[in-house]
Amino acid sequence: MLLLRTPLQAWIARSVLCAEQVDIFDLVYFTEDDSAEDRAYFRQLATRANAAQYVFVPRKKFSLATQAEFRKRTYRWFKSQAYDLVLLASIDAYIPAAIAARQAGTLITFDDGTANINRTSSYFQVSSGLRELLYRRYFGAPSIVSLRDKSVRHYTLHPELPNIVERPRLRAVRGWLKNDSARACRGCKTYFLGQPFDDVLTRKQRFRLESYLRHLSIDFYVKHPRENKVLRIGVPLLQKGGMIAEDAIVKDAGEYGINLIGGFSSALFNLAAVAQRRTMLVFGNSAQTRAQVQLAKQVGCEVKEI
Repeated sequence: MLLLRTPLQAWIARSVLCAEQVDIFDLVYFTEDDSAEDRAYFRQLATRANAAQYVFVPRKKFSLATQAEFRKRTYRWFKSQAYDLVLLASIDAYIPAAIAARQAGTLITFDDGTANINRTSSYFQVSSGLRELLYRRYFGAPSIVSLRDKSVRHYTLHPELPNIVERPRLRAVRGWLKNDSARACRGCKTYFLGQPFDDVLTRKQRFRLESYLRHLSIDFYVKHPRENKVLRIGVPLLQKGGMIAEDAIVKDAGEYGINLIGGFSSALFNLAAVAQRRTMLVFGNSAQTRAQVQLAKQVGCEVKEI
């Protein structure tokens, strides 16, 4: 059984299915965005699946209502306990975790963006919040710690970095590799990596970021699937054609080098072997920011405080 929530997870899942020699599987894809990337990567896997369900629930004002609707739409998967193998990336997501917990089979986990390598993310925290505990009990979702412990293997794009399980349980997934012959001396294209900025920036920070970016020479703005309102920086959007950012950037760059600019984005890490230059933009000096900066510098990113 394959449980997914993002296009990047779907991209990685193809390699995991191959490594685990899985030919027959059922697929459940959860999304609150219904982006072109969500639909494209779901279709790619659904054509190979025995049974597949695409579950789109628009974000509601109260997160409990969203999770309840996901639970309602996926009721049939809670009744089955016949899976020998469960592949799960989002160990913090209540409904996928609850479905996985119903299965008696082996649990395999794999990367979900930067959450797996950022030690300040929820994947590394033992939450004692009342709402978190109530939600997990109500939906039947085990704790993040118990899912980490139950995972027998974890597939990652970054085997050189610490992850949610210890190194003996890590398995490498081949990511994007450098092609020197194709990137000779044609110059570089610069891509700004969008994010759901409304979730991470104040209005003042957003204005400062827009002002800073307007003075840079940027070729394309790579919109994030969960980004509802792009920054006003006068840069054309990269037409991704339903591809995740990494694939779209590599395809568009062609024989040109790649220069990436963005916040704490998974693409900055995933394209480490491909990009000629990567710059992470940060605000302030919080404990979370310091941890992100340390990780970015560890993988060769430049850091610029706005």
